[in-house]
Amino acid sequence: MAEKLIVGGAWVQVLVMIDRKLKSIGLANSCSYDEDWNIVQGLVLNHLGPISLDSQGYTCTMNMGSFVPEKTITLYADGGEITINDILPSRDEVQRDGKGRGFDQLVFLNTATQKVEDSFSGVVIASNGKQISPNAYVTANIRFMAIKRDKNPIAA
Repeated sequence: MAEKLIVGGAWVQVLVMIDRKLKSIGLANSCSYDEDWNIVQGLVLNHLGPISLDSQGYTCTMNMGSFVPEKTITLYADGGEITINDILPSRDEVQRDGKGRGFDQLVFLNTATQKVEDSFSGVVIASNGKQISPNAYVTANIRFMAIKRDKNPIAA
């Protein structure tokens, strides 16, 4: 029985929905998400400890590190159709309506298996930055927030 070895780890393509089409923004060097259910303890006087643990809210955040291509006019070797720089809002844009750049969908796609690892709905860019180090690629760091993580990830 032949087995597939994991030698290089995961290579994840990040896609965002723009104009009803999923577009790749490039290869990520890191992706993660956290869901916070805002659990509150139900406390009662004269009872040691909570009697229940209840969700009082929900937040979903995704963090992504991605390589920033040097040239934006070439076909990207990482398969990206647009770059990180193409999707980042400016302060003036956010100032106009008080909202960051939003997307209907954000997808983490494993390039080795073509499997959607996770997808999210109602996504907005919450913060961003760049990391520049000597003898290394320029990387962008973006934090997204979403209305929800999709229970059944959409197909890319």
